[in-house]
Amino acid sequence: QLTNATDRQIGHAFFKQPIVFEPSESVSFSTHFVCALVPSGDKSGHGMAFVVSYSLDFNNAEPTRYFGVFNQNGSESTRVLAVELDISLAPELKDISDNHVGIDKNSAESLVSANASYFSDKHGKNESIKLLSGKPIQVWVDYQGTTLNVSLAPLKNQKPSQPLLSSTSINL
Repeated sequence: QLTNATDRQIGHAFFKQPIVFEPSESVSFSTHFVCALVPSGDKSGHGMAFVVSYSLDFNNAEPTRYFGVFNQNGSESTRVLAVELDISLAPELKDISDNHVGIDKNSAESLVSANASYFSDKHGKNESIKLLSGKPIQVWVDYQGTTLNVSLAPLKNQKPSQPLLSSTSINL
């Protein structure tokens, strides 16, 4: 648990040792984690984000916007890559719904986004998944070269054969 029951909070969890990406080498990484976004009455936050960042200084980040990560929305100096699990509709950020996943680069406005779902190999189609259900959701983030793929699935499912999101314009 990253935050308590107090309103308007930011919670962060980062590796203690930085992971160095050498400019002369091709970068790749994969991560798989499980999270549960638990509703709290009739109010909720904005969601959560998996983040790769140049800096851990988020002192100026807003607790009520930008996932507690972006402090200069749209600035190249931000140097943040985020995969957002977004449970609020922010028209100014061009959000597609209050239940979507997005890939963000230096801004809380997503490069690509999709309503939260997972590809069901059994049914051969995407199945909706509610992010703010309180149920555990698996998230896979896979980066190779300049391609970032994001997949979701309920806890007991295997990793889907097709990602929910894919962007080929990410250069770490």
